Amino acid sequence: MLQINNLNKSFGENKVLKNVNLNVKKGEVVTIVGPSGTGKSTLLRCINFLERAESGKMTFKDSKIDFESPNKSQILDIRKRTAMVFQSYNLFKNKTAIENIMEPLTTVRKISKVEAKEIAINTLKKVGLYDKKDAYPSKLSGGQQQRIAIGRALAVQPEIILMDEPTSALDPELVYEVLEVIKSLAKEHVTMIIVTHEMNFAREVSDKIIFMENGNIVEEGSPQDLFNKENNTRLSKFAKKSY
Repeated sequence: MLQINNLNKSFGENKVLKNVNLNVKKGEVVTIVGPSGTGKSTLLRCINFLERAESGKMTFKDSKIDFESPNKSQILDIRKRTAMVFQSYNLFKNKTAIENIMEPLTTVRKISKVEAKEIAINTLKKVGLYDKKDAYPSKLSGGQQQRIAIGRALAVQPEIILMDEPTSALDPELVYEVLEVIKSLAKEHVTMIIVTHEMNFAREVSDKIIFMENGNIVEEGSPQDLFNKENNTRLSKFAKKSY
């Protein structure tokens, strides 16, 4: 479904991503883990062109894009086919929960307000927050805000949802409710690429785990393989330090 070849990205003299190769199948949950500052979030942002990579190629189903010279229509097409969930929710503070979910449906997808409202109601029920449909972000907990953000991403029916450390800004007691929503999406075979520092969650939800270090993909494989103590993988050593 998604294939990335030899992706490179630098910030000045700092080379953040070095010849990164990534394959994601339809319905697959891929988690990206590793030390801070190793390029995990930058990789996500390059996929939907929030950051511009210097080189590399991407194939997204029937679309082929050169990272070095994408045109505006290619970038717009990728952004329509993906959705991003950020660390800090990025909700519109002056809009209610249901209005936040309706916004991309009416402005980007050009869906009527009546249809958008129906989709938003169903989405709120899916993330367990229908009772908060008229609440503004300031009246919601961090966990509830992130669940609304996930609902907003889900509502536009993207082909891939990109999640950038969706629980990192939450208090520990609020992490569980967000992870449960993501697990429910995984059971429905929603294609997701998730940057996370939650090792147990990565082990439980992933079809494939990618371990990054110093801008490189060092290891990738199933949770069973990478967390296998007998194999003594780099990920298993990192996970021990993370607990």
